[in-house]
Amino acid sequence: MDKKLINEFTRIAKSIESIEEAAKATYEALCQYCDRLEIQRSEVHIKTPEECEKHGGGRCWYVCFEAGEYQWALSASFKLSGSHWYTEPFESFDLCFEAA
Repeated sequence: MDKKLINEFTRIAKSIESIEEAAKATYEALCQYCDRLEIQRSEVHIKTPEECEKHGGGRCWYVCFEAGEYQWALSASFKLSGSHWYTEPFESFDLCFEAA
């Protein structure tokens, strides 16, 4: 996985306390990663807990990047767990942000 992206995930986990802010920062980090690789930002998605619940998922902040590196979310979940929240991959390309 991209070292700059891993460093950003680590920064997010260490400096952000709010689940919402962490999910939004992760979404933005993935969008910037897309810019570097010349992938369209539309490949990255974010859903609020209400949107996830409406579509039959759990009530969590959700970030998805299907065009990313194979199984990126599995390794990212270890870097993105904070003291006030944690991440859990739903598949290998998306993360749910949950309260700790």
